[in-house]
Amino acid sequence: MTALCPTVPGISVKLSALHPRFEAVSHGRVLAELVPLLLRLARQAKSYDLNFTVDAEEADRLELSLDVIAAVLGEQSLAGWDGFGLAIQAYQKRAAEVIDYVDQLARGHDRRLMVRLVKGAYWDAEIKRAQERGLDGYPVLPARR
Repeated sequence: MTALCPTVPGISVKLSALHPRFEAVSHGRVLAELVPLLLRLARQAKSYDLNFTVDAEEADRLELSLDVIAAVLGEQSLAGWDGFGLAIQAYQKRAAEVIDYVDQLARGHDRRLMVRLVKGAYWDAEIKRAQERGLDGYPVLPARR
């Protein structure tokens, strides 16, 4: 397959746009309902030799996103396809750990994944949410001035 090539067209999906209750408290429901849908979309992308990227979400949804991605990545029907990938919010304090986890996940399934580091659109919202909750810190790195 020609995936992982910048000239190959691709599509990206946002998990929160695919499921109405994409939140940690609905973990079981999300896995039961969203994993089959995302797998079906990934299989379609594979059949058309498209790159398929799962977009990043807010910090509160990171673990849930990774659980969904791990469940789909483990599907044998996607073996041999290098077009599956994800975006990682580079400004999140957990970015390095997420990259290590994704590397282990890919190696564990003998797969290659596209990983796109993004600045993301959530930095301001992450700061505001942490302030509203009265947290001592932020899930994101502070802006450098």
